[in-house]
Amino acid sequence: MNLALDKYTNTSIMKNNLAYFFKSILFANKKSRYAEHNLLLSLLINKAGTKHYL
Repeated sequence: MNLALDKYTNTSIMKNNLAYFFKSILFANKKSRYAEHNLLLSLLINKAGTKHYL
């Protein structure tokens, strides 16, 4: 696959996950556990997606 495309796709996924996480914070009373899980998921996706580029 194209390296630039891979990096762009991974960045988009990370941004989408972080955006969803911050939206979840607005409903922290009901969704705090899910928000924490989503942040962890975002970080794991980003780490896994960029590991072989670094």
